[in-house]
Amino acid sequence: TCGPEKWESSRSAPWDLDPTGKTTLLREDFGDPHSYVSLERPDVHDVARDDPVGFLADAGERVILDEIQYSAAASARRRGISAWADRRRRPTPSPARRVSPEPAVGQPDRRGYFTLLFTSHTLILFGTCPALMEDRINLVDATETPLEGPPPAEVPLENAPLVRVIAQVRYPLIASVENRSFIGPFQEAIRDDYPTLRPEESRSVMLGPKGAVSTRANVSWRFSDATQTWRVTLAPEFFALETWRYTSRDDFLARLRRVLTALDEHVNPRTIDRLGMRYIDRILGENLRALPRLVRPEVAGIMATPLAGEAHHMIAENLFRLPESGSQLMARWGRLPARSTVDPAAIDPVDEPSWILDIDAFLQETGVFHVETIGSQARALAERIYSFFRWVVTDEFDRRYGGNS
Repeated sequence: TCGPEKWESSRSAPWDLDPTGKTTLLREDFGDPHSYVSLERPDVHDVARDDPVGFLADAGERVILDEIQYSAAASARRRGISAWADRRRRPTPSPARRVSPEPAVGQPDRRGYFTLLFTSHTLILFGTCPALMEDRINLVDATETPLEGPPPAEVPLENAPLVRVIAQVRYPLIASVENRSFIGPFQEAIRDDYPTLRPEESRSVMLGPKGAVSTRANVSWRFSDATQTWRVTLAPEFFALETWRYTSRDDFLARLRRVLTALDEHVNPRTIDRLGMRYIDRILGENLRALPRLVRPEVAGIMATPLAGEAHHMIAENLFRLPESGSQLMARWGRLPARSTVDPAAIDPVDEPSWILDIDAFLQETGVFHVETIGSQARALAERIYSFFRWVVTDEFDRRYGGNS
């Protein structure tokens, strides 16, 4: 099965190999019969990512894979090459041989091995594996995705960089929400938890042939707790719960359910148009400089290259369908300069450069307003966000932010 059941060192001491000039040195040392493939080319990287088993089969039995930081770091764990994954960032190579177990009595001998020599950017692989070459057994799970399947186990982080969590329910316009007398019973229902109420007036501006035209003012109501770290917003077309002091998914969803119950009883929206959950993380300071070690290479992007030092502002935005529920997930990440934001309503500017991970999962369809249903859907969206978050971050991220595993 070409599994990682046994590892044997094939050299007694590591090489002293400076990353500069490594490609030339490796090609000179190994040369024929090794073929050479660089994953720096986008077309090659795409093939390796989309069909890793076919990529290895086509590469032959002896191959030097260069610039593996573009692809292999993310898939190494799924290959089961755990020793390589654990040491993938060391500047010196460490060879090992993976040996398959003896075949069972009466079974054909389908053993094989790969010898691996690796630096932080290069992997040399040679050997044979009949099970791979003949049956194309999937050593890399190309179907692994954070967009479906059960959520991973939670890893509590003592110092999580989570700066904001928001749940929002949108419904058709309820004009009475602007009246103090109408929202009074709702306030009383939640006042023990959110004793401070402040009205907020906003005014939208429309641009037309005659220039800017101001529309009527919109009134929303902000209910805050005593610590000013939890807030409920009630507006004619939406309701939101948000916090800057998130402790757990269960706590957040329990608070959401209590406020939804009050909303159902005293505001009585009959239908719901959209439900969204949003989690925003922010990385600062020394951890920002270590970002390529904290997130997978596909997400680090430019931040994992020499261009990172000159990068001033860059944001990637990705919209995914969630095949199991019909929901969608919007993931944005990137570097922000000091005192800037991409969403003033949700991401406050800070006085230093930062890197954000903003994940928003939402279900956009009209349905009956039912507290239990909305609560269950909110949990499913929160779990899907967490699955995506765990897909993004590395073990080093957990270590730096106080993970216990």
